[in-house]
Amino acid sequence: MTAKIKPTRKWPKFLRYGLVIFLAVSIIGGVLGFFFIGPYFILEPPSYCTEKTWPAHTEYMTLAGARDIELSVKHTSLEDGPPKGIVILIHGIGACKEIWPAVADRLARRGFASYALDLRAHGQSGGEYCTYGFHEKADISKMVDYIEAVYPNTPIGVWGHSLGGAIALQSLDNDKRLDFGVIEATFTSFHQIVYDYHKRHVGFVFEPLVDLALSRAGTLAEFSPELVSPIQSVTRIEQPVIMAHGDIDANIDIKYGQQLFDGLKSAHKFFHKVEGGSHNNLHVLGGEEYLSMLIDFIEANCQQQ
Repeated sequence: MTAKIKPTRKWPKFLRYGLVIFLAVSIIGGVLGFFFIGPYFILEPPSYCTEKTWPAHTEYMTLAGARDIELSVKHTSLEDGPPKGIVILIHGIGACKEIWPAVADRLARRGFASYALDLRAHGQSGGEYCTYGFHEKADISKMVDYIEAVYPNTPIGVWGHSLGGAIALQSLDNDKRLDFGVIEATFTSFHQIVYDYHKRHVGFVFEPLVDLALSRAGTLAEFSPELVSPIQSVTRIEQPVIMAHGDIDANIDIKYGQQLFDGLKSAHKFFHKVEGGSHNNLHVLGGEEYLSMLIDFIEANCQQQ
């Protein structure tokens, strides 16, 4: 006896059509979203800036950056005598120069003047878009022009956190007048960090759509995203560099810091892993001992100039 074959149950036609329409709209909407909205999430970071109390010997100034951008800067000088060196302090994404007063004070007490800036499109500085180092490294060079005129024959270096660390590395590569670098918790490439941030916030990353947003961002802000690559910059950096990274950093994995350090050309380099350190607590967790270690590195390499 032949068994009866049950007929395949089909979805009603209107449900099938509805599903197709829903998928088509979702795909088209996603593409349009990444093209028209995504770039602005990349280029226009939110602001997390709160005014802080600076050392008494700090003055506010506006300096000329690249491409006619005005940079808002706090300059902390010494109360007497010439500085042993100058440190340009560079904040992370969405932050501003107000993260640096305590560091500026410690540097001054050790004999170092500093210039803390608001990056373009951050804080009180001009500029419409953040380009993650592409144009910012030229801003740093403009600052070096100014500092050299004010403090001739004085070592100048950069100290950057997160995005600021990536800009510091690109600046060390771009401008050999910079004598040293302090790099905290930074990333290897623009593409990689955008992929990582997207995955962390939405649970997955579809690289072709993210690449679409990145390409569009490059067009809007007039830069080449593929050239924002600290992992390439380190292969050309010969200045002394100290790098620090928290071992439980959920924003930028410590593996990226290690990759940057491994690729660093400099013969004078040091990597410090902060046990229990996350992305934004290195100064608090490490305390005076941690900051003293970084400033010791600066002092040792300024003495060699």
